[in-house]
Parts: sequence; structure tokens; C-alpha cells
Amino acid sequence: GNKFRQRKNLRLALPDNFNQIIEPFCGSAGFSRTLVHESYLNPTQVWLNDTYAPLTSFYKVISKGQINELIASVYDIKANCGLGNRELYETHLERFHLRIPDMEKALSFFIVNRLCGGSFMLGDLFYSEPFGNGRRGLRDKAIENLRQAGMMMEGCKVTHGDYQEVKLQSSSSFMLIDPPYPLGVKKEKRFYDAPFAYQRFATWCHRIKDTGNILITFDDNERHLSNFKGWNIYTHDVFFRGRKVRGWGKEMLIANYEIPNALEHGFEKVELSNRTTVSLAA
Repeated sequence: GNKFRQRKNLRLALPDNFNQIIEPFCGSAGFSRTLVHESYLNPTQVWLNDTYAPLTSFYKVISKGQINELIASVYDIKANCGLGNRELYETHLERFHLRIPDMEKALSFFIVNRLCGGSFMLGDLFYSEPFGNGRRGLRDKAIENLRQAGMMMEGCKVTHGDYQEVKLQSSSSFMLIDPPYPLGVKKEKRFYDAPFAYQRFATWCHRIKDTGNILITFDDNERHLSNFKGWNIYTHDVFFRGRKVRGWGKEMLIANYEIPNALEHGFEKVELSNRTTVSLAA
């Protein structure tokens, strides 16, 4: 889920000392943005990675300090299309799969984001009429918010590739890993070429376990336990805000370090002897 909404809880689960955050599945990068906003880190201490090209193109434009150019392009489109329309949405959605410069793909990403409903990460986007909803469409406030994002995240490292290409830089690096939760083959195939390989993922986590601080967020499911023997595993309460799942539930935190004052902050440690361990197949 969106880690920006969970920023207060995640803040309590951080290791004692680190000087870099790395997100192999960055998505909205909500938590990294929070740490920069709070001046805990500066943008040059942030590494964002994802396999979703429109998203990484958007972040690359921000990182390179080209946000004013992007904003000018959005205003040019708004001058002709107002708040937006279905034709504009469909035109820019089609551009997601084209080999075009990062600036053009970032522009399409922002426009589709403002005009769509659904989930980018699951690929189930649909046009959402902006005129009846004050929060949607190419509104000046949303466009100007880009300027703040540009000022805050300029200089961060952005890569587009497989998560296994991301490396912990030192023992003082912190990697926040938010992989896809098991949603079923049908949904996963909307965004991924194949269902997410959880065994491959677990093998990679074990390989990098001793190279820095790692925190993995997962759904509270016994299937993960057998893949992470030897790690510190906790559960905590989370309010899910998805369109199909809404309400309080449990999320699992898997760390290669002891979360400081875990119980005091609402993180309950899982004792493997008290839980059933079922292997999550690749």
C-alpha cells in the first residue's frame, strides 16, 4: 500500500543510524519523500528504483532539475484542453509504451495520473471525469505542487530496472522493500510480465542480508514465514484504503535488525513456533 499514509508507523520502525534510503520498488516513494521533507536525509541520499518506465521517467525529470520545463508543458496542454478530457487521457496513456524521451513520458504520466481512476501499479487504469470532482483534472494547485516536488527531490538517484540490480551501498544504508503483495495471477499479470516470483525475491533478500539495514513490508500471511527464517518478523495494525479492501488489518514487517522499542510502538514480534509456516512457491 501507499507508504506515505503509513509514514508515522514506519518512522518508528527505522534502524538507529543510517545515511541513505534505497527503495527497489519505489512506487510513489512516499516514505523517502517524507524523510527528505523532515530533513532527516537530503535528496542525494535517496535511491529510487522501479520497473515502471513512466514512473521512473517522471522521477528522472525531477531529479535532473527539469521540473519547470515539465510544468510549462502541462500549462500549454491545459490552455488547449482545460481540465482534461477522455481523448487527452487516451492519447497520453498510449504513449506509455513508446520509446520517447523522459520528459515526454513524464508529461504523459502526470496527465494520465490526474485524469485516471484505478491503480497504476496493477495496470487497471480507467478515465475518471475530472469536472465533477474538485480533486481531479489539470488543476493549477496540482500543477504547482510539481514545483514543490521538484525542489524537494532534485538530485536523488533514479534507476529503471529489476530489483536485483539494486545494491546496498554500505552498512549504513537502509533499504525499504515494498514488493507486490499476493493478489492472484490475474491481477499481477496486469503489471508484471508474470506472477511475482516470491522465492526468487526471498533468495535475493538472504543474499544481501548482511550488507546493510533492510525492512520488508508484506501482507500478514504465514506463507512468508518459511522464506524468512532467521529474520526479525513483526506485525502491526494498518488501515487499508484500497478500492476493494478497506478497513483495519495486519501488515508484516520483516527486518534484519531488531526494531527499537518494538512492542511499545505497536510492533508485535512473531514467534515462528507459534505460527504455521507454509512455503510461498515461486
